[in-house]
Amino acid sequence: MSIQELVEKVKGEWEGVFIEQEDDIRNIFLSSLDVTISMGISLEVTTIEETNYLAGKLNLICEGEDEKPIGWSDVGINENMFEGMADFLSEAFTEWAEKGADNGSLNFPEEISKIIKQEGEIEFYGVNVFWNNESVH
Repeated sequence: MSIQELVEKVKGEWEGVFIEQEDDIRNIFLSSLDVTISMGISLEVTTIEETNYLAGKLNLICEGEDEKPIGWSDVGINENMFEGMADFLSEAFTEWAEKGADNGSLNFPEEISKIIKQEGEIEFYGVNVFWNNESVH
């Protein structure tokens, strides 16, 4: 199976775990904000300067009642919060690669685990954070 096929497999099998992680991010980083922020967590293969990497992705979406995007600084988020979210999620991916999720009953495919632990055929890039589909970290 290709890395992209493994990533697609993980997206389906890990949806519940990723949703639980979204709740943790909301509670730790966003609980003081008075705005609704949708989010999604996933893995993706990304290319930088013609080199493929595996990366975690955190996509945050915030729109007004008119469905127009609201800027992150307008809701009280600062750049340090994005860095904190990326670090928090990167640690989670590392722990899942080493120990699995749901008390070890759910594991990444072996090649995905190796990449996250920096032992695979491509490198793990870390976690990219997006706000309204624009990269912010």
